[in-house]
Amino acid sequence: MDAETQASIYEKFQKAMHLLEVESPKDPEEEPYKSKYAARDLLNEIKFQLERHIEQSDVITEAGHQLAAVLFYLGYISVETDEPSAGEQLLEEAVRAAPALGPCTVLSTLNALNQLGLVWSRRGEHNRSQHYLQTAETVYQKYKEQVTLKPVDLPDLFRPSRSDGEEKTDDSKEGRSGLTKLEELHTLTLYYLGAGQKSAGTAFNNVGEPVKAALYCHNTLSRQLDSSSFDRVEWALNSATLSQFYLPKQMFRNARHHLAAAIQVLNHYSEELDAAPDKTSEQHLANVERFRHREADVARCWAKLGQVLLQCSAERLVTSSPSPPAEPSTGQLFFRQLELGDLEKQMTDTPVRDFEEARKVFLCAQRWIQKAKQYYTLEEHASDHVEVVREHSQLFKALIFFESDLDRQCKMYKRRVDLLEPLLAELNPTYYLMVIRQLQYELAEIYSDIAQCKVELQRDRDKRGQHVTAHVVQKINHLAHQSIKYFDLFLNTLKDSEGHYPDKFEEDLTRPVLIAYFHLGHLYNRLMEIELKPKLANVQKSIAAYQFIIDYCDRVPLGAEKMAEELSACREMARLLPTKMDRIRNAINDGGTVTTDLTV
Repeated sequence: MDAETQASIYEKFQKAMHLLEVESPKDPEEEPYKSKYAARDLLNEIKFQLERHIEQSDVITEAGHQLAAVLFYLGYISVETDEPSAGEQLLEEAVRAAPALGPCTVLSTLNALNQLGLVWSRRGEHNRSQHYLQTAETVYQKYKEQVTLKPVDLPDLFRPSRSDGEEKTDDSKEGRSGLTKLEELHTLTLYYLGAGQKSAGTAFNNVGEPVKAALYCHNTLSRQLDSSSFDRVEWALNSATLSQFYLPKQMFRNARHHLAAAIQVLNHYSEELDAAPDKTSEQHLANVERFRHREADVARCWAKLGQVLLQCSAERLVTSSPSPPAEPSTGQLFFRQLELGDLEKQMTDTPVRDFEEARKVFLCAQRWIQKAKQYYTLEEHASDHVEVVREHSQLFKALIFFESDLDRQCKMYKRRVDLLEPLLAELNPTYYLMVIRQLQYELAEIYSDIAQCKVELQRDRDKRGQHVTAHVVQKINHLAHQSIKYFDLFLNTLKDSEGHYPDKFEEDLTRPVLIAYFHLGHLYNRLMEIELKPKLANVQKSIAAYQFIIDYCDRVPLGAEKMAEELSACREMARLLPTKMDRIRNAINDGGTVTTDLTV
């Protein structure tokens, strides 16, 4: 290729790269692809020049390398400008244009294969996406095993100073740049195979191999630690997110390790923010806000580890399981680059056996919850704040299992009420109806649990000859009425303006609605009334609640499916309670006004 043509191609390529890397982020909203289109025009001119040279020349090596790079950039631009079909064709051409595994072609090939994996993943064709990404992984591995020369970075392919066939493979700046780019591209391949993009999903997850996806994700994070440049905030979030994959598998050591790593990386980034010379610039303030946001998210992941650890420990104790399930084989899942002992020892990674051990987990998780609340305030992040408070409530629920003292259990239930009840007064049902329903339902269940606790306490007193007092009756009834109130509030949100339910509830609401009526049936039946007429009214309401469930399940098969375990009990109660009503009526007809049977 003559020097003039080479210089022309290089000048156009430089302009195209400037448009893509510098000007494109500045494009106005009304013309979001202005710079990308301009870069595409220049690259198409280069493509035409290269193809003409290849047609007229017997020596096509250098032009072929450059053509493969140009085809990749054209394919990339097409994908970025919402033309995936055109992009796919150009990327396939780029792979075909660089068939040999050499220093001047490997980066074009890896770039194109990664983009093809992304294109097919976004289409939902996850097996095909996985094929391209695994091909990219194989290309990288073969290059590392078979080729000793360092890769040439794509921009260096176009420098006029490169003589035909010259390879920048020494320790020059160009050689180091190509090697860095090779490692970055492989890291990206692993990222797509494992973590994936939020919009595209994960390649292995989407083909039913989540354990392999987690391994790829971990390896990506490990490779990023080895590199000198990575986004610390994003890294920490990805590590914390990966920890959540291990929780349902009870792989608590791996989960804790990735959370500790996330905190250490965030701590280092915090030191960088503290050392920033200009703490008033918009960029610095934006960095601080992003750091605080993701630090709160990592804190929530720590709290979730504590909650799941307590829940799994309780399940093991109930089922007398001697050990947690075997961990799936995922290879080495620890970051050898980090010393995390001090961060890890704040929370155990093994199931707990008693209240004292559970309390230590609870207190650690609660500290992380408080950390998350500092960012997710009700005023600025209402929805997230409510979720964090509910997570705090669930943490108490998980701890209650390990507390044998009923009085202390009641106090912990009351802490849950104190956390949740104030939120209802702050939320507008116009905007937060779903959240309000969740809070109402949870509060109804909590008050029901407290009432049951008080009943159990009184039964213990009965055994010691301490009979029920009017104060105890009043307390238990108050708690039951609070539970009834919140179940009614929840159910009323499902009625139309005329107070009618829909013919059928949505599938995700069917069981909650019917279980609410199941609770109401029990609560009304358990209310302790001295006077007979209110007692009769309560039994009638109990029967009505059970009958509602029976009628709905008889009419809607999905209801019977959702209430398979409870439906027979509902039918039994609906059969037995009328007898109880008859006894109360007979007592009233005989002139009675109060009951002599007031027991819990």
